[in-house]
Amino acid sequence: MPGLLVHDLRRSAIRNLIGAGVPEKVAMSISGHKTRAVFDRYNIVDVSDVVSAMSRLQKKQLAESKNGESLVRLLTDSQTVEEVSH
Repeated sequence: MPGLLVHDLRRSAIRNLIGAGVPEKVAMSISGHKTRAVFDRYNIVDVSDVVSAMSRLQKKQLAESKNGESLVRLLTDSQTVEEVSH
């Protein structure tokens, strides 16, 4: 594919590994990264990653809570990260 770089494939592989729940140290070993600093440049985190993580946390807390109330409040579709942080 024209314009495709090896680094693009490496970044995609790391995002796919992390998204599949592979621990970061294992992903680093698979990708050949020896330092955390370089690995972090490939392991891009965006807002959807944060929302997904908070959703998983909320589901876990709901399953564990006695009264069904969660300590985590998720963003609604109409809210942005900026609105919640202010």
